[in-house]
Amino acid sequence: MSIRIEIINAGPEPLRSASITGVADRQATNELLEFVSRCSRDNVRHVLLDLSDLVSIDQQFVSILSKMQLKLRDRAGGLHLVGPVAIVSWVLESNFGKVPLLIHQSRESAVEAILNHSSDIAAPVEAGDKQTVPQWLEVLKSTGLCTGGRLCVVKGDIFVDLHDKDLAIDISTTLAKELQSVRTVMKTPTEREGLTIFEIAFLRKCNADMVVPLLNNNKVVGVLMLQSGRAGSLAEYRSGELLALNLVGMKIAELLLVKTSKQSESSLYLVPQL
Repeated sequence: MSIRIEIINAGPEPLRSASITGVADRQATNELLEFVSRCSRDNVRHVLLDLSDLVSIDQQFVSILSKMQLKLRDRAGGLHLVGPVAIVSWVLESNFGKVPLLIHQSRESAVEAILNHSSDIAAPVEAGDKQTVPQWLEVLKSTGLCTGGRLCVVKGDIFVDLHDKDLAIDISTTLAKELQSVRTVMKTPTEREGLTIFEIAFLRKCNADMVVPLLNNNKVVGVLMLQSGRAGSLAEYRSGELLALNLVGMKIAELLLVKTSKQSESSLYLVPQL
């Protein structure tokens, strides 16, 4: 096998492209590992591999490609494959795992897709112009980081859903204290002995499998109770996705505090002047 490497200027940073030909044997694996290492050292985000002249592929080769795809997605990029023959395509699809394959018909269509790429990780991190909480929640759903959820905030002595006042628990309860101790994305607390009927009802109505803390100055001002929509829940999130969720949590916390501050300021004008 041989690997031919070229660098294509695609947007603000280069796209690393390689053509892989021949048979995927031990020598091929070593060459691919060297190529992957160079891409990692250079912090490459997008890699295009032309497999149209690759005759065969083994499971070890597929494993390298799968791990490479995960690393690239954590950098808000991706691995793009061009034109694998039927047998290579079948082996890839059978052994690639849960990471989606990005297969293109030509190099031109692959480059166009990369130029138009909107990462599920980069989008929520870079969407700094969002001015409302619903906009941020929509970003999470539209980028596939969750399928839905509830926003619960601390208000006085209760932990309450921002849009459903009937969904609330006392701030002194075990569950509320547990939620306030969260400092990063975690699994939702489960129903268990020791929780009151109100706490269990709260968990059931939220119907969430993940908790994202809304942190401001390391203080929890609320939580996002999210439905991941993923069979393995938290275990199926990549490190970049978890980072995005945490950052969005901080953004929403800022918005909530600004909103609260403005409401307090407006209420001053409701007091009759003597």
